[in-house]
Amino acid sequence: GGGLPGGALAACLAATAVYVPRHVGFCRRAEWRRRIVAATALLGFALIPFNPGGNTLIIYAMSMGALALPPRLALLNGIGLVVATGALFQWTLAGSGLAAPYTLMVGVIGGVVLVGVLFARQRAARNAELRLTQEEVKRLARLAERERIGRDLHDLLGHTLSLVVLKSELAGKLLERDAAA
Repeated sequence: GGGLPGGALAACLAATAVYVPRHVGFCRRAEWRRRIVAATALLGFALIPFNPGGNTLIIYAMSMGALALPPRLALLNGIGLVVATGALFQWTLAGSGLAAPYTLMVGVIGGVVLVGVLFARQRAARNAELRLTQEEVKRLARLAERERIGRDLHDLLGHTLSLVVLKSELAGKLLERDAAA
């Protein structure tokens, strides 16, 4: 039939049961991420002999590595995972002619995902930097506006006080000349 044999299905279900909590941990605990990348890859390697679809976990490990590791290490991790997956496919699918296509699929899909995540990370970092820059520009603009208002008040107050002094002097002189007026 076209369905999965019972052992492969059981292996998939077991791998899913093991993977899902690790994925949740990856999303919630940054300090666990590197270990979860390794655990996901190992789970994929353990599943592939039972079901070649375990390569999906290798692709997940590559994408998680792109989030958890520095970019160069994430690329090296991705390359290493593709090479190891290819070797495992050569062993488990020997003689079937499927090892190369499966390996190519992991390399292409995993590579696209890995590079996409790395670019998204870079864009997010650049956007965060731009937000900080914009906030600093706004802060400096507010500070400049406060200083401008302060200068304007100082000038206005200085001018007003000068007028008061001038009028007082004038009133004093007028008072000396004509007190009744």
